[in-house]
Amino acid sequence: MISRTSEILKSLRTEKGYSQAQLAQKLKAAQNTISNWENGTREPDLSTIAKLAEIFDVSTDYLLGKTAFKKPMELYEYWGGHNNPYFEAPFDFGGFLKKERESQNISQKEVSEALNLTESDVDDIENGVLPINYDWAEKYANFLGTSVLQIFIDNGMSCSLNDIPLELLHHYQEQGMTEIEMAMAYLKFKEAEKQDAINEEPTSTLTPKEERDIARDLEKMLSNLESKEALAFNGEPLDEETKELMRISLESSMRMGKQIAKQKFTPKKYKK
Repeated sequence: MISRTSEILKSLRTEKGYSQAQLAQKLKAAQNTISNWENGTREPDLSTIAKLAEIFDVSTDYLLGKTAFKKPMELYEYWGGHNNPYFEAPFDFGGFLKKERESQNISQKEVSEALNLTESDVDDIENGVLPINYDWAEKYANFLGTSVLQIFIDNGMSCSLNDIPLELLHHYQEQGMTEIEMAMAYLKFKEAEKQDAINEEPTSTLTPKEERDIARDLEKMLSNLESKEALAFNGEPLDEETKELMRISLESSMRMGKQIAKQKFTPKKYKK
């Protein structure tokens, strides 16, 4: 039975325009050895596979039929190049595809045949070994009867187009955005809006009464410390400059504590 390696070897030799005799000469081997490899009666050993990969300028994985790509860079550019900027994210989308495939009881073999890949390629995609760009993620998702956007929504990482305000949706459409671009752009818009609201939320201000309470409590605290000779260092009373620095520090702490308490416990509609 002719193996995948036998088919690939013959195809590469033909592409290069080598005869079996010419390839045998490059390998310092007999012509019938090349014939046996291509007929599937014999298999080249790993050291010979490495030599063949060098001659044909391909990876050993390609010669062994483990990937549909001749060279690692070709593989990377195929899956990871020309990406949609809204698809660049620190997550493993391949894992989402695997989850969806398994939920439908579809085998990796079925995916590989539909997308013209090897099962090894499919496995590497699903386990995050191979990078995957938006276009190929969409092809994979379409084969599973879904879309990249729907997979994002199903996994809580995107919104439906129905969630986008009509005016904003029209703006996105005028920009020529795809559905996934619109959904991801809206998520970023909502996140920025949320952050702006946090940044613009006023800090709690103190009322005149609270200011008076702080002044009163501060004087009482300093008076108690002085009466108990606590304001001393190595038995020596603190000088006026050091006392003033301590007063400023205590006042700042008291003021901050009261502001934090107001921010935390006052209902938002009553905050000043």
